[in-house]
Amino acid sequence: MVAFTLSGWRRQIRARHGTARAWCSHHLWKGLHRLGWFRRLEDVDWSRVRRLVFVCRGNICRSPYAETRAREHGLDVASFGLDTTAGLPANIKACEVARARGITLAGFSTRTITQVQIDGNDLLVAMEPPHARALQRAFRAKGAQVTLLGLWAPSPRPAIADPYGLSDDFFVRCFELIDAALETIVAQVKGSAHLRPS
Repeated sequence: MVAFTLSGWRRQIRARHGTARAWCSHHLWKGLHRLGWFRRLEDVDWSRVRRLVFVCRGNICRSPYAETRAREHGLDVASFGLDTTAGLPANIKACEVARARGITLAGFSTRTITQVQIDGNDLLVAMEPPHARALQRAFRAKGAQVTLLGLWAPSPRPAIADPYGLSDDFFVRCFELIDAALETIVAQVKGSAHLRPS
């Protein structure tokens, strides 16, 4: 009975968080969120936002999906990776799961941090708190705002963990979280008359 319970717990962790490490990180970030650590990242001046720029580590799973989904809503969008090589295609599994959700990542090509010109009208939308910190350091002088995508989900969560190399169930979960958070962001930006269509 104990082995079955432990096995079931592990399956649930893999489906909802990807790995045990990501599960631990999730609870740490959630605790810090409750303590107010991410208030500055929730304080977005939507009237300044002209473009959404989605950022993750490799620009092959999360940020391409978020960029493509947000573009479907008619928003001006871009994405890049903090640690990637330019010109790579989206991850094969990401393409498969996205296709099942009505999104095509065919033809997508990775971009590096130096390939996207950032200015004060951009909202940089990171997937994890370390990404947000890196963006704040890199673009402080540009005046761009930074937020975390998961903070806008119906049940806010500072981190949307990387599904790369993990189960199909977790890819689906990851993309569900991205879609849910984007619904809130889309409602906010469409309430601003300043956001240009793509």
